[in-house]
Amino acid sequence: MHQAAYRNVLLPIQLLEEGLYSFLFLSQLLNPHPRSRQIFPKAFFFAEALILMKLDLIIQQGHDYFAPFVFREGAVDKLNCQFSLLRFHVFRFGVQSSLVYFIYLYILFLYYSFSFTMNYTLRQLEVFTQICASKSITKAAEVMHMSQPAASIQLKNFQAQFDIPLTEVIGRQLYVTQFGDEIREACINILEETKKIEASAMSYHGHLTGKIRISIVSTGKYIMPHFLTDFMNTNPSVELVMDVTNKTSVLASLDENQVDFSLVSILPELLSIDKIELMKNSLYLVGGRASESVKSAWSPSKLSALPMIYREQGSGTRQTMERFLERHGVQPVKRLELTSNEAVKQAVVAGLGYSIMPLIGIRNELERGDLKIIPVKGLPEETSWNLIWLKSKKFLPAAKAFLTYIQAEKERIIQHRFEWYK
Repeated sequence: MHQAAYRNVLLPIQLLEEGLYSFLFLSQLLNPHPRSRQIFPKAFFFAEALILMKLDLIIQQGHDYFAPFVFREGAVDKLNCQFSLLRFHVFRFGVQSSLVYFIYLYILFLYYSFSFTMNYTLRQLEVFTQICASKSITKAAEVMHMSQPAASIQLKNFQAQFDIPLTEVIGRQLYVTQFGDEIREACINILEETKKIEASAMSYHGHLTGKIRISIVSTGKYIMPHFLTDFMNTNPSVELVMDVTNKTSVLASLDENQVDFSLVSILPELLSIDKIELMKNSLYLVGGRASESVKSAWSPSKLSALPMIYREQGSGTRQTMERFLERHGVQPVKRLELTSNEAVKQAVVAGLGYSIMPLIGIRNELERGDLKIIPVKGLPEETSWNLIWLKSKKFLPAAKAFLTYIQAEKERIIQHRFEWYK
């Protein structure tokens, strides 16, 4: 039965019941003799019928009358039905004192006052937030290192506290409703505040604690660990979560406030961000060991005859490479596409073709002679590695301390760990 129709049927039954018991109460108050309970057998029969009708409605609506009802959907209706049974027995079989009836009304009033209190747990908030991010219960369970049924139960218990659906499944895909998205934002804020509480408590003991979340583009894995090492060693209570993926996914996680920082080589145009430029990113044309030795720089037009190996769509390296080729009117006759910088590198080493690659990721291969830098007019193509964050971001103590550390130690780290790069 539709919720509105269910209420439209249930309300008149409850009103009739209240009117009937008010009549019985006044009758017994005016005539307290024990035999008075025998005067209204039809009234009691009617009251019993009303209780059975309410119980039948509740069961038809899908609320298990015999299940625990506190903080569950249909809780008010089930409790009201149980109190109806209690009241029936009070009037029909025993206690005549008006005090009992007033105690009942008081208890019912208290329950109705507090029955809509939210009873969620932080774990439910964490699971729901991750499900929203993953768009999948199974993937969320994997990220949170729990079983899929356990994640489903957490979502079900959280959903049970709302009349409006948080998620919906269309086909085999899970979608977050507009209401669910609003609840997700509230969950994120609540979880952030709990982390602040934990960090504040630890700070009184002289420990920096918390979690730093960073998303980086795949070639950034050759850089970011060097900017993290000393900070993490100095603050062993700080946890690090670093996601290595392509530029599109990195910016999506930043936009959805899933991370504190992102490392990119091409700045986003549509996000309001702050940044720290870490170091230059130089991209060269590289070939395998068997590539011909070049004494003078090639013209960019020569690349038209070469089999070029590309990164996937959404990659910053690909975007930089395509920008160079388009600027010089180069259209390669053969093109391969691979989904990671490491895959491109190994393809070039194997002799499958050439690629324009960041110098930062090919140091070892150059030293071993597996790769060669081929001079081309207009190369290297220069971009910058930038650590970025949302302007509106409110950092927790660990992330704030890391930002301060980067601002103070950036030059020292570059000189100490990237001297070869210059």
